[in-house]
Amino acid sequence: MMDYASHAERDRRWAALRVAMREDGLDALVVAGSDFRGQKGGLRYVTDMQPFHRFGYAVLPVEGDPVAVLHPVLAYDTLSDWVSDKRFSPTPGSTLAQVIAAFPRHHRVGLVAMDQAMRVSDHAALVEALPMTRFVSADAMFERVRRFKSPAELVGVAEAATIADACFARLLDIARPGRTHLDVHAEMLRTATALGAVETLFLTMYSEKGPGGAVPRITAPAAREIAPDAPFCFSLELTGPSGHWVEFCRIVGFSGASAGEMAELCEASTTAGLRALCPGTVGREVQRALEEGVDPAFEVCPASGHAIGQDVIEQPMIVRGDPGEQTFEPGMVVALHPMIHSKLAGPLGYVADTFVMEAERPRQLSRFPRQAFMAL
Repeated sequence: MMDYASHAERDRRWAALRVAMREDGLDALVVAGSDFRGQKGGLRYVTDMQPFHRFGYAVLPVEGDPVAVLHPVLAYDTLSDWVSDKRFSPTPGSTLAQVIAAFPRHHRVGLVAMDQAMRVSDHAALVEALPMTRFVSADAMFERVRRFKSPAELVGVAEAATIADACFARLLDIARPGRTHLDVHAEMLRTATALGAVETLFLTMYSEKGPGGAVPRITAPAAREIAPDAPFCFSLELTGPSGHWVEFCRIVGFSGASAGEMAELCEASTTAGLRALCPGTVGREVQRALEEGVDPAFEVCPASGHAIGQDVIEQPMIVRGDPGEQTFEPGMVVALHPMIHSKLAGPLGYVADTFVMEAERPRQLSRFPRQAFMAL
């Protein structure tokens, strides 16, 4: 099997980042990461380290050896050897400033996740210690680089997709009316972990009656019972050992025709979106196609997908009216997840898939067809 954490993969990523840094006139790059879901991937992309607690930074100079500045508690973790210079500091902002000041050039430094994972106090310490250095957001540049997945990364993505498929097969064995969403959640955690999943995000989607019609819900699994006459939508989002996320969901039914009807609507929307999801397309065009593929009596969630990688949400986004101009291209991995509900009342449908962008068309990773599954 290909080693997705090899030094060859590390060197490929660093080289690609340094090319982009030179293009953007950056002397160094500071990548922030924390233990919060969605804020770990950048740090792992550069260092192959994922903080189990607190936070850390990677400093990549355009020339020379990188440095990791980490919270002291991470000294107790078993950390990757991608970066040999690891500094555990109770005052990371000051330590970052010392690291950057030692570089031959530090006129312009890019910050990744400055407005998400970087602590305000650390940013203030940098600015105070290095008043002649210009600190700029490098999020767009970073996304330009990491959106293209290497063959080694795609191995990790495929491994995660296999785990998600196995979880869904187990879900079909245990999901029954009267059991709770928490019951399913517990078994999905057990199954995913046993198969090598590292992180999980499991959600349930359903509709409730409100004063103005159906109210769609996306929630963490709770003690809510599975209804016998409504579609059961349990979303599986997880990473395999490589840290790459996948998303997967199918509609499960127990009686009646509503599950099949909602699955057909979701399939029509997904098919329309996939026709639009071709090289050179921006996300809002894909979202428009997803919405136009559905009967006007139904509403499609305005956010129906995004690129995906070592962060569960990466750029570009598939969102109604999104102004971004970053396009989808071969080599990217994309999550599509249209959620559809009646504008008046009735059931909700949600499906999710992870695709690899290829020259001809996106390639679905799951082995399960996009249809309703009846659990007996």
